[in-house]
Amino acid sequence: MVKQPIMAGGGVKLSLDDLSWAKIRQIADAGEARKYFKVGDKKAVYLSGTASRLSLDTTYYAYILGFDHNAENDPTAKNTIDFGTFKDADGKDICLVSGWDFNSDFYMNPSPDTNVGGWKGSAMRYSILGSTNVENGDATAAAATSPIPNTLMSCLPGDLRAVMKPMTIYTDNVGGGTDEAANVTATVDYLPLLAEYEIFGKNRYANTNEPKNQMQYEYFKTGSGVKYRHDETSSTILWWVRSPSPRDGKSTAFCFVSEGGSASYIGAHGSCGVAPVFRV
Repeated sequence: MVKQPIMAGGGVKLSLDDLSWAKIRQIADAGEARKYFKVGDKKAVYLSGTASRLSLDTTYYAYILGFDHNAENDPTAKNTIDFGTFKDADGKDICLVSGWDFNSDFYMNPSPDTNVGGWKGSAMRYSILGSTNVENGDATAAAATSPIPNTLMSCLPGDLRAVMKPMTIYTDNVGGGTDEAANVTATVDYLPLLAEYEIFGKNRYANTNEPKNQMQYEYFKTGSGVKYRHDETSSTILWWVRSPSPRDGKSTAFCFVSEGGSASYIGAHGSCGVAPVFRV
């Protein structure tokens, strides 16, 4: 058991932001995260480097989305903390943006629009986020410890990447406009996007079979899905969801969250912000 893991010398309890990532991991591994932390607590993360074409040299805040998330479907999720990205210093939910309109390179797949291959085979997963180091395959530990250059993973600080845990997530990994149960399979990821059901707790545009293996995050049960641009925090923005959309037989679209916080879908080469999650 962890004994008084986050008490200062005078017996004053420290906040999540005062702790090292190694200490946070220690508390999670001991199964005591709920004892000391709550959903929404945040910790500063210094981002440095280049994610695709977005240069980063700034501090934002990761925040707790939930504890032991989806352990019913993934036993490895026991004794874990899942974090969302990011908030600004004022606590506003933001997502990262790289260009806009036809100049954006934060797309799910390059032109032409296609969702074939689903989340597993998407350019977003491998080339932009670095959620896996195996293209169209399961991530290994090296995805975090030796990240692919010019991905968002490579911009995270080394002390955070050292304690990140793999996530077994379920998504439509086939796409192509069919709404089949067999399309929904597991992948191992380190920095994935959220799925539609994990945000909204209901299915609207994603494969109707995805929710059978997913749970809504605690954070979104009482919170809004609205996010703001990291580079213009007075403006709300669309942000990507990892779920392909088979609605109307489309083989072109992925789900996203609208500027008003509702579910929708858009062509895979569209322009949206990114707000992935990670596990400690």
